[in-house]
Amino acid sequence: MVNLEFNESALAYAQVINATFKDSSLAQNTWMQINLTNTRFENTRLVGTQSNRSEFADIEFSNSNLSGFKCDLCRFTNSTFRKVRLDGARFLGGSFANTRFLNSDLSRADFVGVRFENCSVDAATAKTVHPAMLKKWNLPVQEQP
Repeated sequence: MVNLEFNESALAYAQVINATFKDSSLAQNTWMQINLTNTRFENTRLVGTQSNRSEFADIEFSNSNLSGFKCDLCRFTNSTFRKVRLDGARFLGGSFANTRFLNSDLSRADFVGVRFENCSVDAATAKTVHPAMLKKWNLPVQEQP
């Protein structure tokens, strides 16, 4: 488990496996072609971070702030966004597969040219998005037990 404040130069070609970032700040960073696998972000700030051609597999964002997060040509697989602020985030190209958005804020989030496969939002998240956008993005609303 890492309590980290990272505000150095661009993080490129890194591979992060089996990590937990708790109460950390990774705001205003640039990530180029990084791979994050089995990684958890708890109460972490990624505000204004930019990522390009990065892969996120088996990731969980929990109680985190990703406002203004920019991700171009990124791939998210088996991911969960739980109580996450994504307002103002932009995802260009790329894809989401087997991803759930739970009690998260997608207001003003942009998914441009993004493919969603087997993804869903819960009712609380759906309230933050216009129903037409959920249909456009092919994101069904599913109740959680």
